[in-house]
Amino acid sequence: ASADWHLAAATVNTATKGILAATAGPTAWRAAKATFPDGVWVLVTSKDDQVSARAAAEPYGVTILGWAVGSPEALAAIRG
Repeated sequence: ASADWHLAAATVNTATKGILAATAGPTAWRAAKATFPDGVWVLVTSKDDQVSARAAAEPYGVTILGWAVGSPEALAAIRG
């Protein structure tokens, strides 16, 4: 069963969306812009990860479509 912290199957199946870790380095962000021009989802565990990901994505013009989390606890951390 899926929950609201999982990506919808339709999103995963489009192949025009990517998923990056918030800790991805410059090479990954640069590649994300070329590979996923519509944007990426970012795997985060905290609000700090969200801030870091936004700062990392900006210089490369990467659009962050949304946040993916790996657990209900991480979902609570980014919502709280």
